[in-house]
Amino acid sequence: MTYKTILLVIDPTQYETDLRAAADLCAAANAHLSVLLVKLAAPPPIGDYAALSVAWLDERASDIEQLDKAVEIARTTLKDLRISFEVDGMYTERAWADNEIGERARYADVTLIGASLSFDAPLRVRSIDGALFYSARPVLFAAHRQSVTLLPKRILLAWNSSLEAARAAREALEIMKRAEEVNVVLVDPTAASARNGEEPGADIATYLARHGIKVTVDRLPSAGRRVEEVLNQHAVDSSADLIVMGAYGHSRVREKVFGFSLSKPCRDAPHQAAAGFKPPGSHQFGRVSRSDQACMHSRCHRPLATAPRIGQIPGRFSIAARLKTHRSEGTHLGSRASIDLLARHGETVKAIACKGIVMGTI
Repeated sequence: MTYKTILLVIDPTQYETDLRAAADLCAAANAHLSVLLVKLAAPPPIGDYAALSVAWLDERASDIEQLDKAVEIARTTLKDLRISFEVDGMYTERAWADNEIGERARYADVTLIGASLSFDAPLRVRSIDGALFYSARPVLFAAHRQSVTLLPKRILLAWNSSLEAARAAREALEIMKRAEEVNVVLVDPTAASARNGEEPGADIATYLARHGIKVTVDRLPSAGRRVEEVLNQHAVDSSADLIVMGAYGHSRVREKVFGFSLSKPCRDAPHQAAAGFKPPGSHQFGRVSRSDQACMHSRCHRPLATAPRIGQIPGRFSIAARLKTHRSEGTHLGSRASIDLLARHGETVKAIACKGIVMGTI
């Protein structure tokens, strides 16, 4: 898909670098930049006299004032860059921050998680959770060591035949079409018709080749390393500009109980990464790796880190084919934000008010 609206979630204290990087990204892609500065509300004090805490009220008032100033500064900065943009502030309680961020992300084509959020762990976690679980949109993680781009030349697609990986690949299809090379990587694949097929990687390579994508497939042994370590190192070795992967292979309950985390691999990634989103009705997710770039997620934990090593088939092969692609027409969305989103994609939209709800019709 084309990216006409990019949502940037940032903290109101350290955001200048991410703001300019996102502006450059939107200028290159001719996209609208939607900036959301989020400040998590200070938790209420606990104690016999908690309700009378003046210090807590003063802290919240100070946070709101800081947020308002950051919004004005961000607007002033973007006005000078001559791009289409909007800037909003959100002061929210931690308990429902992810839901509110996710609601905003529904009206963007991709959510950008900047490198500066690594300094605000609570906000970073809630931004990732909101974008992945409550928006049905892909997430782009920026790295510390390079600029963000939606036009990478070399892409690494982490593949484990899961639903999450499939959704991530589908979301990044247009990006992969424009890339010079896409490297599909499987770690410790097992040849089985119920998982990767008799020739692991062949099916996804054929699918991508039919879209005119130049594909190579690498089947790598983990050799006792974690899967994200293998993927990150391979991204460095192959000079990949972007890692595309699914996002969580475990349930959220298991993640909380056993301490699995998407944030650390993305925070440490030296590369750009993109992740797909949680498919509707699914309770499974996947995991993100480290690399000198960022990844497109569907939300991903260690994909198959403990996969059985029976019937593994290491090696590489390439496949190339071209078929005609067809573009579907006609989209129906609701709400004012939905209509704005359609308009940015060149759709002709009429707004009709029905019982207080604005519906979009093509």
